[in-house]
Amino acid sequence: MDKNKENEQLSQESFKNKLLEQMKANKDTTNSNEEIVVVSEDVPVEDVPIFESSPNEESVIKKENEEETSQENVSDIRNDSNSSDDTSLKVENDSVQEQELEEKSAIPELTEPALKKKDEALKTYAKRNNNSSTDEDTKELNNLSGSKDMDNESEDKNLSFGNELDDKSEKGHDETDESIKSHSRRAQKRKQKSIAGKIIATISVILLILVAVAGFLGYRFWSTSTMPLDSKSTTYKSVEIPEGSGNKLIGNILEKNGIIKSATVFQYYTKFKSSGNFKSGYYNFSPSMNLDEISDKLVEGGTEKPQEPVLGKVVIPEGYTLEQIAEAITKNANSKNKKGKTPFSKDEFIKVLTDDNFINKMKEKYPLMMESLPDKKDVKYQLEGYLFPATYDYTKNTTVESLAEDMLFTMNTNLSPYYDEIKSKSLTVNEVLSLSALVEKEGANDEDRRMIAQVFYNRLNAGMPLQSNIAILYAEGKSGQKTSLKEDAAIDTNIDSPYNLYVHTGFGPGPVANPGIAAIKAVMNPKANDYLFFVADVSTGKVYYSRTLAEHEEQVQKYVNDQIN
Repeated sequence: MDKNKENEQLSQESFKNKLLEQMKANKDTTNSNEEIVVVSEDVPVEDVPIFESSPNEESVIKKENEEETSQENVSDIRNDSNSSDDTSLKVENDSVQEQELEEKSAIPELTEPALKKKDEALKTYAKRNNNSSTDEDTKELNNLSGSKDMDNESEDKNLSFGNELDDKSEKGHDETDESIKSHSRRAQKRKQKSIAGKIIATISVILLILVAVAGFLGYRFWSTSTMPLDSKSTTYKSVEIPEGSGNKLIGNILEKNGIIKSATVFQYYTKFKSSGNFKSGYYNFSPSMNLDEISDKLVEGGTEKPQEPVLGKVVIPEGYTLEQIAEAITKNANSKNKKGKTPFSKDEFIKVLTDDNFINKMKEKYPLMMESLPDKKDVKYQLEGYLFPATYDYTKNTTVESLAEDMLFTMNTNLSPYYDEIKSKSLTVNEVLSLSALVEKEGANDEDRRMIAQVFYNRLNAGMPLQSNIAILYAEGKSGQKTSLKEDAAIDTNIDSPYNLYVHTGFGPGPVANPGIAAIKAVMNPKANDYLFFVADVSTGKVYYSRTLAEHEEQVQKYVNDQIN
């Protein structure tokens, strides 16, 4: 729109400029009083009238020429401004017509001959102008027609373009609708997938939680099923295992009798542990026993007849003295309560073991073991060293006497394989037990026990006293008590006692403690060496051996005296 306005302004300015130039040229021609001849390219020269001009006629001719020139200028300008629109042409024509009217109003009246000539000139001019105008109008009509055609074509194109735009718009709308629908479908699918994913994730989490809980509960059930059903129980129950019973049947029997928690766990646990070859018989089981303890008893075998249920246990450690054992039998080792008591008393136990009738009864029952028993006047306790350290069950029918007899019975059982060997070595059972008691207290492991046993033999063979501090402590009544290194070093080696092995030679009057089977084996099978002395570093437990007294005193200073100071 702005461009059209600019073209219109340029056309008007161009028209004015040309019109002014033409008028100036006409004015110059009039002033020269030269004869005016109007020549048209379309009219031959001989057809144009030639006449003399009077002042008025000249003025008329001058005006006519100016009009003609102006008309020609208008035609030329119109031809030059074909590109301008109809509004510009109308403005130009209106401007020319107004100018003609103004000029005509200024022309004075002419004489008749002049008017005649004027009419002829005007006719000639009109004829020429009509021809020119016709051509120009035709051209203009053609231009207008062409312009109209162009406008129609443009309109058709615009219409076609509009239709195309409408089609594209409709197509675009269709595509947009389809895109929206597609997007909606995809969004719906994504939403469905999202919901499905959330559901799957939730289900997966729930399943994982259930699996974890099931695994935890399963593991807990398994672990608790292998532990004692009631760890605090002190009761025992007699259970019969029939001949040919397998793991599954035994598990069912134990579960039915309230001994274990799960027969299934027992079945698979014993298979996993490769436990088998269970024997039939009668067993005393307790809910306080775990699966391993039950399996061990089933492998050992039961009894042909039912036994009284076990009420508890007493534990006798190796190296305990008779007085320590008397204290130990008062404590129920099977009770989870450290203060659990048995129906036995310390005094009653010592009374039984010092009773002559009981001792004589035992001599008759175990003659090989008791034939070298020392006299009562020579020892503190005759049966000291003859009570085998072990764990003993008791029932409601167990008495102190029956319990003591069980200990003597067990010692006899463990010594039986060595009776012939003891006699072949010119030894007595009392000597073997006396030496075994010293080895039990002096040595901390099997290797040292065997080495120390040989050192004692070397000293006996050399006629030297055994010089054992353990015997002095027993004589002083300190055996079994916790003593410091300084107290051990401060023993009275001059004490008047048959147990003073610094003064008296030989094995001593009798054992100073009750040895275990390891110490007995060490005495029966010592490790050969030529040492005569030994001393232990109590801080490490290591034993140092020497062949001479000087070496021994040096080691005593290093591992005993220096640590005391």
